Amino acid sequence: MKHTPLYQEHMAMGGQMGCFKGYALPSQYLGVEDEHRAVREKSGLFDRSYLTRVLIIGPNAAVAVQRITTNDVSEMQEGDCAYTLICNEKGGIMDDVVVYKWNETTYGMTIHPQNRAKILQHLKDHGLPGAKVMDLTEKTAQITLQGPHSKHILSCICQQLPEKPYRCKETEVVGRRCFVASVGFSGESAYEIFCMADAAASLWREILDASDEDEPIPCGTEAWQSLLLEAGVPVYGRELTEEITPFEAGLGCFVRPLQGEFVGRRALDQQVLQGVPRKLIGLVMEGDETPQPGAVVYDYGAPCGRVTSAGLALYLQQGVAMALVNRSFLEEREHAFTVETDRGKQACEMVKLPFYKTVQRY
Repeated sequence: MKHTPLYQEHMAMGGQMGCFKGYALPSQYLGVEDEHRAVREKSGLFDRSYLTRVLIIGPNAAVAVQRITTNDVSEMQEGDCAYTLICNEKGGIMDDVVVYKWNETTYGMTIHPQNRAKILQHLKDHGLPGAKVMDLTEKTAQITLQGPHSKHILSCICQQLPEKPYRCKETEVVGRRCFVASVGFSGESAYEIFCMADAAASLWREILDASDEDEPIPCGTEAWQSLLLEAGVPVYGRELTEEITPFEAGLGCFVRPLQGEFVGRRALDQQVLQGVPRKLIGLVMEGDETPQPGAVVYDYGAPCGRVTSAGLALYLQQGVAMALVNRSFLEEREHAFTVETDRGKQACEMVKLPFYKTVQRY
């Protein structure tokens, strides 16, 4: 297993270590329920240094990013961030990433570690002269503060924060030059802090001690995953794969209108014309049982799809699942959904994602 720059800090603080995406990371500190609740009501601090961090630099950087991503990055202003997808030629999702525009010739990108090799190769295959890719993963760290109190806490030690969601800026955090972005996936206000690897441990401690009134708690990967499920966020490897398109995953809003070229454009255009064959839906269980990923979903007894993710939404205290369901079933006006569990079929109700709804507090 690889180590992040915060490995020794996690060990010293008593984190229960496990393997997450090939890295030794704390699965939990105080317990997943306490950590999950802290993010919903106050704030929690996560080590996200396992993500691959690259810069695309040069006069053709903007064109190179536009060429491989589905969202329209051409309209990004300096200091903007954008969630976007990278697709293969068939329109399947190779990864979901966040792009950060530093300036006209410099863009940052965070990539899931399991996809690092193929995305770096994809960038190389579809790159342009005048657009150099630099991998900064080993030299840097990434810490995220999530929760409604995150702005107050970080403002105690940060010179200047991004003024609204999906903005980023270089600033000072406790006297250290950092790159801070107002990006998060928990359903709460959040900030990503990028720093040099040798500054990560002291910065982690400074954030935990930043405010006497609103102390964040350190959180592990189990709370991270439970927050994503409750927020209905599609996860790579489950809702997002190279066999699933953005439109099937409910992410069509991150595919720019039918203009401009990017890898996978033609296949996605064709799917729009022919109709999306399946769609991602949310299901709320009507009993105590929750299904496993891969479980069959039925509508009036007929198989109609499969579960991609499922579990207990800890803050809502409801069993929930996300599932890919054949579109033909969704065109019916009435449904009687059930899903396979270890104790037989469980009735469930289709709901609009996300399961947990909140107002972003920035």
